[in-house]
Amino acid sequence: TQPSQAMIKHLIALGIILVNCFAVTAQQPLDKPVEVIGPTVVEVNANVGDMVEVVFAVRNNSHDEFYIAQIQTDCHCVSAVYPPIVKHLSTDSVTVVLNTNNIPPGTFVKKAYLETPDNKVIELVLQGNLKVVKPIVKPRQRPIIYKPVHIRLHNTQKNLPQVQWL
Repeated sequence: TQPSQAMIKHLIALGIILVNCFAVTAQQPLDKPVEVIGPTVVEVNANVGDMVEVVFAVRNNSHDEFYIAQIQTDCHCVSAVYPPIVKHLSTDSVTVVLNTNNIPPGTFVKKAYLETPDNKVIELVLQGNLKVVKPIVKPRQRPIIYKPVHIRLHNTQKNLPQVQWL
């Protein structure tokens, strides 16, 4: 059986309507061309001297590639590791690295700033508490000195691991 002329005209009309719909939606600006999946604030509890990395998942929702030239930070103790390009409609990661060596103990807030294609800024925040671990000294024994650790967290983790040492 062959399709009738009327059915062919309807299919062509439907095709034209769909093409126009795709053209209109492609031209409309996206609410969030680039977004961080999960929270942008991560709680970090560590000891002075530890190296902390927090991985933030970044999604490019646009139809263009997202180029990252640099990520600014608010302190020399914070740096960012990131891909130069996040392909369109894909997810990649930005890692914010905190070196706690020169941060005084107590509460802290450190930030990295990711600029999006729509000229908005996403703050990637590491906040929490640093404490000093004093050496354990016993008579007639060598002191036990804390050895700093490398902590790697993801912003989507619910229960963050506690750092312990023996």
